Amino acid sequence: MLKMNKKKQNPGTWLKVAIIVIVVVLILGILMVITRPSERPAKPENNQTQEPRKQGYSYGFEEIPVNLTINTELPFKEGQEYVYKAKSSTSDVMSSFNVAGIREINGTKYYAIMADAWGKIYFEPDDVWETFEKLEHPVESIFYNIETGEVCERNPPIGGDRLIKCGFFRENVGLPLYPWMLAIGDNVSLGKRINVNENGHVSSLGLVTYKVVGRETLRGRDCFKVVANDAAFWVDAETRIMVGWVMYKDNGEISSEEILIKAPFPLTE
Repeated sequence: MLKMNKKKQNPGTWLKVAIIVIVVVLILGILMVITRPSERPAKPENNQTQEPRKQGYSYGFEEIPVNLTINTELPFKEGQEYVYKAKSSTSDVMSSFNVAGIREINGTKYYAIMADAWGKIYFEPDDVWETFEKLEHPVESIFYNIETGEVCERNPPIGGDRLIKCGFFRENVGLPLYPWMLAIGDNVSLGKRINVNENGHVSSLGLVTYKVVGRETLRGRDCFKVVANDAAFWVDAETRIMVGWVMYKDNGEISSEEILIKAPFPLTE
């Protein structure tokens, strides 16, 4: 998700960027939990088996918003900083998101966000904890469409000149605000239908529902509590910034969690 500045980088810096990408996707991301549909896909009929993949084979996912109506604007202003602390049995990570300003790309205006991460993660194959530091020069790597609220990535991620993978969910990357949070409110339920496109044939994996189950106070902020499968989110009711989230194991224990520790608005312990 992160890209480097255009200055010449040494191999160690490139390695750190690769580690940050792993951290953002595996530690801060929530895709593995909340994209597991509540509706199971139909089993193949008549004992059908999959044919071997041929040359030119294509396979991809598509997320279709359901009952998603944006009801507020993005809260960002240039110079804002949001810092989170994420923790699990295999990670202890800090991440920061700085609003760099407004950028116009192909006629569309976006809020550009500089993202960084630092801390330590556990690599099971080597049975070691790896520690990594903050980037010396964070770069603009996340872009929010000011008009629609959708979030996009830069392509290519290092020095890219176009935006891709725009969407309202994007839980495979760590963000201070997932665009679907702009559509929630008291008693609101929305979702996404996950489709699979295999060589032009589209089938559905089912529906993931995000339901506001009430309000709770976290870090002194009045938050909407949203549940989606095995995950729960606390979303600031005023700004829609994510104040925290947790993922649960099947036995109800917390497997990982993240909390907002610095923001442009007051927080309490």
